[in-house]
Amino acid sequence: MELKKNFKVIFIACLLFLSTAFLHACRNHFYNYNGATAKQENRLALLAEGAHDQFLQTTDLSIKYTYSQKSNRIELSGVVDFTAHLKHFETIEYFSLRMHFLDVEGKILQSSRILTADNHQKINKMAFKQNLLIPSNAHALAFSYSGRVMGGGESPSAWDFWMVP
Repeated sequence: MELKKNFKVIFIACLLFLSTAFLHACRNHFYNYNGATAKQENRLALLAEGAHDQFLQTTDLSIKYTYSQKSNRIELSGVVDFTAHLKHFETIEYFSLRMHFLDVEGKILQSSRILTADNHQKINKMAFKQNLLIPSNAHALAFSYSGRVMGGGESPSAWDFWMVP
């Protein structure tokens, strides 16, 4: 009887652990911004064909990126650099950067994850490179991100940061 009770407790503990791990791994797949309206201050004009060097600065990070349109595709590459207040922490628990295509009214037509990091990576610059299909009625871009950094030591501190489009 005692063995059966211990098995139940261990089984439930394992199930909870696996469920938590699954939800943590899938956290960025659950929310979709498509159809939402991007804030006016976050809208970046989608410039005509050719190469364009751009820079975006927020309180959490900077994104230095280049994109070029070729027909209905966009080649995007860049580097994300975290600001000093995040560099005080030791590692990134998770980070996700998305780019959104907007229509003329600022509604999000399509979102693409362009950079992800997890597994307690050291906080360093991160490079990305993507080749994406541009929706036919796209007129602007917006970025969004979410992440968590962790401190070290016996009782590590965590800091969540994000920007919505």
